[in-house]
Amino acid sequence: MKALFIHRSVGHNLIAEGRLRELLQASHVELDDYDINNGTLTTSDNSVIANWITIPGNNTNPDNLAEYFTNWDKHLDDYDLVLIKSCYPNSHVKDEAQLAAIQRAYQAIFEAFRSQKKRLALLTSPPLRPLFTNKRESELAKKLNEWLLSRVNQRVHILDFHRLLAEPKGRHEGMLRRDYRRLLPFDNHPNKKANKELAPLVAKFISANQ
Repeated sequence: MKALFIHRSVGHNLIAEGRLRELLQASHVELDDYDINNGTLTTSDNSVIANWITIPGNNTNPDNLAEYFTNWDKHLDDYDLVLIKSCYPNSHVKDEAQLAAIQRAYQAIFEAFRSQKKRLALLTSPPLRPLFTNKRESELAKKLNEWLLSRVNQRVHILDFHRLLAEPKGRHEGMLRRDYRRLLPFDNHPNKKANKELAPLVAKFISANQ
């Protein structure tokens, strides 16, 4: 199987620190990844292609991805599976109106894959450190996750990446686990331990949907 991962820094860290590409090779999955941060595609054989595609807004926010997938890029036809993960705006949901807007964007993405008869794998967005969020936001992030998981079908595969990274209980429930936080207090990216522990689960998720 040939898969494409469109990502920014969290995805980069899963590949670099978690060795996601190597884990997938063991399951006979060829992973190409497009890193929006530097605008390069790295293929499964480690070839690098610059400016391969253009994502609206140069971001992985659901509305940017919805625009990109709605205006289907023929590059995507080369892949059996496309993997995406939106970044922190999904964990910074302020109110129900913003939640509904995110849901509409995701629905547009799902419709694009249905109309193109292609398969999508989605990792839900990672949680934030307690310093950068609050109980209301974490509750809305959980609500979004539950909604996404209810949309799973034969073309849409979803891994609750948020839950795997979040504190399961206590006053910081739904926020980034203490042992998965980086040392810098203003860095919300999951640390190397998180990437090493979760990359095998992501690889298993992708491999199971060959």
